[in-house]
Amino acid sequence: MEDHFVYIWIDARYPINLFYIGRHKGLVEDRYTHSSKLFTKFYKDCIPKGIHRRILGRGTEQEMVDLEHRLLINRKNKCWYRYYNIHTGGSYGWRIVNETISPEVRLKNCIKGGQAFKRKHDSDIDFAKNHQEMARKSSLNGHKNGTMKSIHDYYSWVGKKHNEETKLRMCETHKNNKHQKGSKNSQYGTMWITDGIYNKKITKDSILPDGWFKGRQPFKRAI
Repeated sequence: MEDHFVYIWIDARYPINLFYIGRHKGLVEDRYTHSSKLFTKFYKDCIPKGIHRRILGRGTEQEMVDLEHRLLINRKNKCWYRYYNIHTGGSYGWRIVNETISPEVRLKNCIKGGQAFKRKHDSDIDFAKNHQEMARKSSLNGHKNGTMKSIHDYYSWVGKKHNEETKLRMCETHKNNKHQKGSKNSQYGTMWITDGIYNKKITKDSILPDGWFKGRQPFKRAI
């Protein structure tokens, strides 16, 4: 059963502890961590060393809105510099803000957020590497503990196919976004090489290793 609760993340990776107070509707055990723009991003199943969470209270939604707000006001008046929070909770919560705007504006904001993430990901090598490693660890842990399942565990395409209308729509979409054309092709700028037994891909401007030549050796099928 879903619950409303207030939590605090304690970041002990620095000479002085830093904190983030938040509120969530859901299960204490779910994968949600926080919505801070300043605090380290991570998933519940791969929490960085030196960071841990405490639950400060549970109750109705309004009770937790009030509790979060009171705690943050108290902290703002005493040691706000040690908190990742930007606002003092209450009506600034992500869900409350998004429930008061139209679906069109919400979608627009989501698109902006996605574009901002892509710019950060494409321009900051360290950020991209950290995000990829975090996603990889989360996926591995999810599969190990059973919280993340393969699509094949609950869906099968066997015996199904796209209808003609869907095929036409897919074709038009690919034409418009130039899907897999030019530099958008996943194999762009690469070539096959072989040593007569093994095949592999390299970039076209790479020097051929000794004993290798362009092309690929077809696999022999067992008779």
